[in-house]
Amino acid sequence: MAEGLQSPTSMAFLSNNSILFTQKEGTISKLNLDNPTSRETLLELKDVSSKNERGLLGIAIYDNIGTISNSTSNQENNFSVFIFVTKSSKLMNQETPDSSNSNGLRNRIYK
Repeated sequence: MAEGLQSPTSMAFLSNNSILFTQKEGTISKLNLDNPTSRETLLELKDVSSKNERGLLGIAIYDNIGTISNSTSNQENNFSVFIFVTKSSKLMNQETPDSSNSNGLRNRIYK
């Protein structure tokens, strides 16, 4: 991995010889296996609580190829990415009735 890069939390393989990987602090990056010395940061999430066993902890890819009947669709973009992250509901401006019991932390799955 590149200098200064923290260890990935989880990885998901793309069909185009690339890997998506997460870092606990909230970064999603792409690594091209044809040039594994460089990475591309795709997304930096804000308001991620990464203390202890929290953070951006999971990534999964659902491949939609074959389920879409539109023949003009771009085959490279026929997938969905899901992430699992711990965020602060106070920072997301979401008040929930039981937020005081768990310090405002919420585990979320985003598509």
